[in-house]
Amino acid sequence: MTTDIVPQKPAPFRVYWQALRAYSFPASIVPILLGTVLAVQQTHRFHLIAFLLTFLGGVLAHAAANVYNDYYDYKNHVDVRPEHGSGVLTQRLLGAKQMFEFGTLLSVAALACGLLLLLMLGSSAPTGYIVGLVVVGALTALLYSITLKRYALGDLLIVLTFGFGFSLGAYLTQMAPLEPAWVGRVLLLSLPIASLVDAILHANNLRDRSDDRAAGVYTLANLLPLAWGKAILMGLLFFPLLFVVVGVLWHLLPSFTLLTLLALPAIVKAYRAISVVGTAQAHLLFGLLYDLSLLLPLLVAR
Repeated sequence: MTTDIVPQKPAPFRVYWQALRAYSFPASIVPILLGTVLAVQQTHRFHLIAFLLTFLGGVLAHAAANVYNDYYDYKNHVDVRPEHGSGVLTQRLLGAKQMFEFGTLLSVAALACGLLLLLMLGSSAPTGYIVGLVVVGALTALLYSITLKRYALGDLLIVLTFGFGFSLGAYLTQMAPLEPAWVGRVLLLSLPIASLVDAILHANNLRDRSDDRAAGVYTLANLLPLAWGKAILMGLLFFPLLFVVVGVLWHLLPSFTLLTLLALPAIVKAYRAISVVGTAQAHLLFGLLYDLSLLLPLLVAR
């Protein structure tokens, strides 16, 4: 049974910051920016307050998911070494009860952002769709941490939530019309971001493949031979660049998106090192260049 050793003194701010695993926040920030940009492309309007509440709520929800994931991995003996997870539980910097309370506080703050957002948008907003995305995202985050990650479902869940869910949610909160063609466009243009966010998870699972298997957690990284796992990581990292080149050639994407090729060195470095932090940095660099390049045609046209 995991013991809950609570530090004698209140934990300093840096410990709670470490618990957030802020290096992973690009996984939520980039798709929120993408969904916002695509909504502005369609409507030629930008709702600043809606964006800020969506941005803050999304990052807080992501932070809560990270904290809960740490908590359940620790309680279920998945994280046992000091370097596992954020390290705050395995290094006894926080007690398990403190960690759970911190995750709950972050969840309440994210929920408050969502309620304020819905009140601000009013009755004309696609409330049902937004609430549905929030509920599915919250359930997915909790169920993933509690049980689903044991059954090699992590890659699918991360693609659906961080790859598509955040982008579509941000698109809807900008009051963009719910037209099938544009929703399809949002999902299609989210593919490179979904690929990179899954690369972050897959790099993490490659690093932890032996420990996960020993704890009874099954992932693509430990179900397949290591060489296959590395090949999947290569595909996830380099697919976004291929998507951009093909998209420009087929006139699906503006030529500005070729700016994302500047992320190639970071992607190569992340693959060679099989680094979780390096993959997150590559995701951030590619994602910001991608979002900016989709916005540039609007700025140039003015």
